[in-house]
Amino acid sequence: MQIKFARALSAADRGAVTLLNAIKAGKAPATLLLDGRVRENLSASHKQAAAQLTQGAQPPKADLAKALATRLEDYRKRGGDAKRGEEMFKAACAACHQLNGAGGNIGPQLDGIANRGIERVVEDILDPNRNVDIAFRYALVKLRNGQTIVGLKRREVGMAVVFADLTGKEMTIPKAAIVSQKQTGRSLMPDNLAEALLPADFNALLAYLFTEK
Repeated sequence: MQIKFARALSAADRGAVTLLNAIKAGKAPATLLLDGRVRENLSASHKQAAAQLTQGAQPPKADLAKALATRLEDYRKRGGDAKRGEEMFKAACAACHQLNGAGGNIGPQLDGIANRGIERVVEDILDPNRNVDIAFRYALVKLRNGQTIVGLKRREVGMAVVFADLTGKEMTIPKAAIVSQKQTGRSLMPDNLAEALLPADFNALLAYLFTEK
């Protein structure tokens, strides 16, 4: 939730000031400023302030390699409930990913995902920004009203551009309202699933994905 709030605040100038002041006052952790999306949202002057506030701070994902190995070992040892994993996929993944003809098409299509191998699939889920296909990198779109939109560019329709947001929902933005578009090297997929998914839930999701050959 902290990351969600930090990303939302940093998308606008007044919000960024609020976030920085909260961190200065000790009401929020400085590590929020190490999040990739928060850093990209900040203006140049705010980035300077963020650099001072994060001196000596360690990224929260410094031990991600250990988390990957731990989750992989746990799945190999205990397996998972594929039926439960199917329900989790429908609830958490299907808005963006399509499997067996059902689901969204914002992210990569997942038919045949088991052929990637368990190591690669675990990496793709828990570290989605490690290998991001250029077609699935999100953009930061600055609007004339001061807002910053985070979305995946889908297509252009006349005098408008269609983007998909973090939930897979499409939004149409008039070209005249856009000041700039900057493609990042990052994925729309959440990068905190190592913290958000309990081991049993993660194992269930893997079990479901690996029943789909």
